[in-house]
Amino acid sequence: MKVCLTALLVMFCSPARAQPSPKQASERLIARLKSGGFLNDISPLYDMKDPRILNAYAETVKATSPHVIFRDTSSWEEIEGAVTEHLRKHGSGALVVISGSATHIYGAIPHLEKTSSIRYISATPIKLSIAAVQRDGASMDKSEGKAFSDIKVQMGRDIGVTKTLGYNDIQSFLADREKARGAKNVIVGVEETGLHTVYNRGSWEDKAAIYTALKAFVAQVKPTSVLYIEESLDVPEKQTDYAEPGMKRFLDGEKWQKKEFGLPRRPWDDFLIDTKNKGIPVAFAAFGLRADKQPHPEFERALRLDKADLKRALQTGSAPKP
Repeated sequence: MKVCLTALLVMFCSPARAQPSPKQASERLIARLKSGGFLNDISPLYDMKDPRILNAYAETVKATSPHVIFRDTSSWEEIEGAVTEHLRKHGSGALVVISGSATHIYGAIPHLEKTSSIRYISATPIKLSIAAVQRDGASMDKSEGKAFSDIKVQMGRDIGVTKTLGYNDIQSFLADREKARGAKNVIVGVEETGLHTVYNRGSWEDKAAIYTALKAFVAQVKPTSVLYIEESLDVPEKQTDYAEPGMKRFLDGEKWQKKEFGLPRRPWDDFLIDTKNKGIPVAFAAFGLRADKQPHPEFERALRLDKADLKRALQTGSAPKP
């Protein structure tokens, strides 16, 4: 009896393990992403350990003038609108995950810092390397020279956007995001370049590590809601799947995918279902949907767009050349 009483006293009287604050949990998330090589900090988006890529990046920074395409600016507006509306509906304490091209994401972040009290954390599944581009099954030309050329085109796009936003390079843009203080909401960017198929190899093992870290963050912080924004055209379908009781249509589709292609559950779906099962509201939004529309004149003027680059991009569907 004495042993049982002692055990009960230990159980009920021992101090509970302190729940980390949102700031502490964010710092843990950043540390975890950094240790896995996913954090965009001194080596953002690209494998700067390769001297060829490091030199190409430095040359691109020197040679590139500010420029964006309309798909960038329209995406910024879509992201700003989605986050603003989500926070109006669900309140502060949200986690927002944005997945897609960095150039389509970056321009929305400074505005949201000012209007929506957010802290932006920048991550990428793969630091783009020549070998990674050569592995890409979507590319017919797997030569080293072609892969390197493709990377330099993406660098020009990324630097053009950060210079349009008033920064000399990607590092200085991201360093400014670390200055956010007292943020009530967290946005995590799962960023890519425009070479999207490079990031979807195998069973998405590179992305899985990021979403595993996000699952741990949700378990620690218990955000009031989660908003998932992706560069996608199937968001209305995803909204329907997740709203359906028992998610029957989604699960049936997943079974078919596994049977036909042997693919496991996608890591972002695993993260979102785990979040939903914790009783946390999950919402969806998309960007990159308005590429066929004309730019808003005030937005265009504010960003000091290069008109020739913008016109050429709209006509050809290609990125402006650095």
